[in-house]
Amino acid sequence: MSFDWEEFLKFAKDFDSDSGIDECGCRVGISRAYYATYHCVNDYVKSKGIQLMSGGSSHERLWNSLKTNETSSNLRKLGADGDRLKISRKHADYDCDCSIDKRDLNKACILAENIYRQVKQLE
Repeated sequence: MSFDWEEFLKFAKDFDSDSGIDECGCRVGISRAYYATYHCVNDYVKSKGIQLMSGGSSHERLWNSLKTNETSSNLRKLGADGDRLKISRKHADYDCDCSIDKRDLNKACILAENIYRQVKQLE
């Protein structure tokens, strides 16, 4: 049985519903929301045989390939939203000078849920 990546999103949403969450929890929640969507979209792309461009990290290839897709505006939107969430995750994971709070976590969870909805509509 394979791991259900949506569990990461549920985990992030649990943090989001915690009124006493600290900055560390917000950072972890944003990261989990991102990875839930990355794996969801990556699995979708593989199942549909969508070709990814070469160069860069697997994350860059995924989001850039979708953002520049010539046949589907839905895939372009999916790529743009995923890339926005990736930027939030990078701030949460690597930028110690950037303050992260519950509003940032909430935005990430909402965006992640929207990405999941987009994928379900594409299926």
